[in-house]
Amino acid sequence: MDFYPGFEETPKRKYEKRKITEVMTTRQKQDLVRNLVVKFYRENADDCGLNSVLTAQRDHIIDIATSILCTKWKVGYEGGGFVQAFVTNDLMNAIGRADAVTIKGFKFFGMLVYNVGKPYELIEQTA
Repeated sequence: MDFYPGFEETPKRKYEKRKITEVMTTRQKQDLVRNLVVKFYRENADDCGLNSVLTAQRDHIIDIATSILCTKWKVGYEGGGFVQAFVTNDLMNAIGRADAVTIKGFKFFGMLVYNVGKPYELIEQTA
């Protein structure tokens, strides 16, 4: 996420990276991923045709997207059948396992996986 046009490594940013020494719990990691998904959803829902979904459908799409990234980045437990098929790029299996709402989120999931990188906080630090 640090590599985008105009990005500069400021002294404050370098300090923030160094001070991430405490171990995050699995729940904290999942919350971090969920926040990334919610931010990406707010910025891209219209482009993915999700501007008219119901609140419950939106929440389901966000839950599945969070599970996709957590599974991809090995945070917590692996997702269900659809999520595992999506992460392993098994399109036919993913479509076969998708429910009606998940099908609506397919473009969103693809954009998310392609455009959101693993945050620095989730990279395992070795001494």
